Amino acid sequence: MPTFRNGVALVARPVVELMLVAQSAAVGRSRLTVLAFPLALVAALTVLPLVDAEAQWESTYRQRFMEEVQRKVPPLVLTPPGAAERAAPRAPAAQGIDLKEARTLMGLSRPIVAARLPGGKIAIVDGGFQGIRERLEAFPHEKALTTVMRPGASPTDKLVADPAYAGPWDDDHGYWVYRVVRAVAPDVQVLLYTAGGLSQVASALLHAGTQGVVLSNVSLSFPAHFQIFSHEEDAVSKYLRVYLPQQEAFAFISSGNDRQNIHSFVSADRNNNGYVDFHDRAAPGRDVDSLRLKLRAGKFRTVLTWDASAHPDADYELQIVGAGNRIFYSGRVDPKGKVKGLVFLHHAYSQTADAAIRVKRLAGPASGVFMRVNAYPLGVAGDFNGLQTTNAYLFRENPFVTFVGSFGKAAGGRLAPSPFSNIGTAPDGRLTPHVLGPGQLLIEGRKTNGTSFSSPFITAMYATQVGYNFKNLIARSSNFARFAPGVAAHERSRWGIPDPTLLAKLDDLVGPTRIEDVSHRIEGGTLVVKFAVTRCCMESLSWGIAVGLLDPASGKTLGGALAVVRSDKADFVRHPLEARIPLKSLEAFKGTKAKVRFDIKARRWPNPPPGTLKIHQAPAYDVTL
Repeated sequence: MPTFRNGVALVARPVVELMLVAQSAAVGRSRLTVLAFPLALVAALTVLPLVDAEAQWESTYRQRFMEEVQRKVPPLVLTPPGAAERAAPRAPAAQGIDLKEARTLMGLSRPIVAARLPGGKIAIVDGGFQGIRERLEAFPHEKALTTVMRPGASPTDKLVADPAYAGPWDDDHGYWVYRVVRAVAPDVQVLLYTAGGLSQVASALLHAGTQGVVLSNVSLSFPAHFQIFSHEEDAVSKYLRVYLPQQEAFAFISSGNDRQNIHSFVSADRNNNGYVDFHDRAAPGRDVDSLRLKLRAGKFRTVLTWDASAHPDADYELQIVGAGNRIFYSGRVDPKGKVKGLVFLHHAYSQTADAAIRVKRLAGPASGVFMRVNAYPLGVAGDFNGLQTTNAYLFRENPFVTFVGSFGKAAGGRLAPSPFSNIGTAPDGRLTPHVLGPGQLLIEGRKTNGTSFSSPFITAMYATQVGYNFKNLIARSSNFARFAPGVAAHERSRWGIPDPTLLAKLDDLVGPTRIEDVSHRIEGGTLVVKFAVTRCCMESLSWGIAVGLLDPASGKTLGGALAVVRSDKADFVRHPLEARIPLKSLEAFKGTKAKVRFDIKARRWPNPPPGTLKIHQAPAYDVTL
């Protein structure tokens, strides 16, 4: 069942296209690495000759990749809204912020310069970029840094550059996303991908990972049956679970704008009248059995979902009722549908109407079923609690995906979550989204409200920090200090809002990368160089310390080895490593006094921009061969 955003249908399709893109990309680019993301990562130490390191990475992770592809998706288990969430007051009203003011609020008094990320790239995956041709023609500097991608002419030529910027597009949503990125990072290369469906989104992300893209920004509209319980894994979810960690690329994804249209609750029928209670009996001014709506003229759809896998015997009828409990519309689960526990109800009105949603229990337990009602389109005025409005994508948690919600400006200049921005709890009990950015933006007087605009803002802010795990950096540089009074704990996101004070000293926050405690020994026919390394924010990235032996007179490299690390740890403090260099390879230099040099190598960035991967402190150390 498709859902629409600005006329673009997003349809869940099989992942066959995604797999074909992976294969064709691998044929066309021999160095494309498709790595696995193991379920439980453990610290690994492998000592390899420098020339063999990449081959070893390829072999190891290809095997893990195949294991992950074949793994079935575990069922989603959501936490119902708790008593504290229900009792907490709503956040104060949040107003729009001019884009220039948003830059100031986030500490960007001057643009992030490309010198910090020469050669770096951001991908924007969106529904359309209408207006981009005119923009790029008017701004040659941006044109030189922007590539528009389009589908190729043949099935084997999936994505190619579009030098004419021709589209075709009937949607300008991505254009305004691009404008946000350029306002924050004017000198970074940007690739634009148009995607009209979930399979195309996944294919675009996969392709971007083969083009040297450091991180991607994605704005998605979510099919209704992924709002709670996804019984079939769609292409984007599979990309986030399997391919994104394999590429060790990063994706920033908007958290969604459904909070004003979703009501989550646990079924109960306290008055035994056959209708599920939406509210506590004691709540003043509320009908226990219904959810009030103020409907304008037009077409709507309302969706009821529950966990049919946990409650296979449950069955409900979704009703739209008017005055005197007159039933305007009603609907039940489609017996031929693939997704159980899902009721779609389409309804339309020729004039404004006061109505209410009711859920009639037909079978199953009288209480204890976690349910959700979602009303479309956005902006339906109703008695919604706005709790647990997350969707299935927000549970595809791994170290390479970050979900971004939105904030606006409240009274007194403090900040508050946007009323539309999704919130909720991940299956492990932690809050989602991860962080909030400015999403109620005015761009040249145009209102662009949505997490689709807070996400690219955060993406561009951190794009210069190549060489680290971006999620680790966001966690270190965000807090809750600037929220207005009255923002409940469950509304603030997991880490809050990036703090300009912390961002200004981000280099200090990540701390220097240090090599300490260097020593060596001869073990059989091997020179063993031992040392300890300190480096932060490297969760699940494949990296290593290269130990090279240099002739101090000529600067010529005599030999070396690489100590490789990949771990679920974010921070490494005096982490012991050793490089083992065969003495046989050094026989020609016997008796030579060699200088030991340390360098960082990263699988994700085999040819990093100069100065982005560096060791800040390392002792001088010599060894006689």
